[in-house]
Amino acid sequence: MGCHTDLWEPRHGDFSTFARTMRWDSRFGRRVSAWTPLGPPIPEVVAATGLSGECKILAGIHDSNASYLAHRATREDPFCVVSTGTWIVVMAHGSPLEVLREELDTLANVDAFGNPVPTARFIGGREYTAICGADTGVTRPSVGDLETILASGALAIPSFADQGGPFRAQVGRIEGNAPDTLRDRAALAAMYCALMTDYCLTMLEAHGDIILEGRLASNEAFTSALASLRAPQPVFRSSDQTGTLRGAVSLSLLSRGKNPEPARLDLCAPGAVAKLKATRSRWQGLLPTSRRAGPRA
Repeated sequence: MGCHTDLWEPRHGDFSTFARTMRWDSRFGRRVSAWTPLGPPIPEVVAATGLSGECKILAGIHDSNASYLAHRATREDPFCVVSTGTWIVVMAHGSPLEVLREELDTLANVDAFGNPVPTARFIGGREYTAICGADTGVTRPSVGDLETILASGALAIPSFADQGGPFRAQVGRIEGNAPDTLRDRAALAAMYCALMTDYCLTMLEAHGDIILEGRLASNEAFTSALASLRAPQPVFRSSDQTGTLRGAVSLSLLSRGKNPEPARLDLCAPGAVAKLKATRSRWQGLLPTSRRAGPRA
């Protein structure tokens, strides 16, 4: 279950007082697990797609939550999944719900097992494009490009979109000399997303492994920057193209009483740790005072 409702109380796993007061709770169908088979596809879909009539349709799950399930199904210790795409969604297993602050756009998702998951988000994919000035697939900045941006002193200060995130009411700007080339702009965008992700992780008091999923997991400037900012906390990237697919496979296995296999992860190498932590201190000093995350070593 995602965050887009006031009808559910995640802490207690039941409809909210609002939903009950309005008597809307009685208008919902029965609640089932995300891996519950609902039945076969209807004949028209079988005819149009060629699907087998033996195919089973499962109740299903929200896309970012599927990325989270791909790891939660095989882990108990604290860890964090960072799902990257149009939105960057940070989900921290083992963090307390007490850290959540509505004004910073932190919230409780509900995982496939019915447990609340402390979550932070910002519309990082859209902001990346706004800073880069081109589609995110045009160029993949390298660690060398990140070093160039660090040496230039340029910083992207949030926010470059007015939807979601802790700084959505603030107009974004480039501090220092704006980079000229596409690669340098992409490196600046990657560093910005890493700084924002690090900020979200700190807000959530995230512990344990950090696992990157989605589009930015293959962006070396982003993964290197985040690994540097979180050091010595380990940062991994999933080898899958999309965690949502592995999450769907996990649902299929769970529906048959089987345990999913742990995902294969690659450790992200940090680079320029001292420079990036110094850059973070400067960046945080330019944020609104009331919204600065707590200090980190």
